Amino acid sequence: MATYKTLYLMRHAEAEPQEFGTDHARKLTKHGEQQAASVGQQLLANAAKPSTIMVSNAARTTQTTQLILPQLWPDGNNLPHIAYHLALYNCNVSALMAAIDSIPDATAEAMIVGHNPAISDVIYQLLGTPINLQVAEVVGLRWQTLDIEEPWVSAVSAKPTLLWHLRPVANSQLG
Repeated sequence: MATYKTLYLMRHAEAEPQEFGTDHARKLTKHGEQQAASVGQQLLANAAKPSTIMVSNAARTTQTTQLILPQLWPDGNNLPHIAYHLALYNCNVSALMAAIDSIPDATAEAMIVGHNPAISDVIYQLLGTPINLQVAEVVGLRWQTLDIEEPWVSAVSAKPTLLWHLRPVANSQLG
């Protein structure tokens, strides 16, 4: 029987401009909050249920993650393991690939919420097709594996299948 590893790579939702303070502290705009909720609904509609979520510890990625969680787990039960990492803030491809390689082997579905250019560059490295994620966009990638315990470092050495590329829906289209 075939088993799979699925990785969702998401860019944070729209953030406020950096006028005061640091880039790391930039929060989502109201529009960004709506984008995150919209994508959360789409993730639910596409049966995404990551058991591990790795997140840059910047304010905008943290907020994006907190806004998609109620969409995927409306009852608040069986929440995924969420880890916030400074190393994912404005990281390079090598650091993001190291994060993927560190996902526990028994994890079948994982998600990373991060920043461009690294998030789009990793998609290109894994898929071989350039996809430049805009704010609040997410792709789903799937690898067939020999068994669920196959290490992520081994699984991602093969070319994945692109499941979908989700974009936020305009506010007037939200239900």
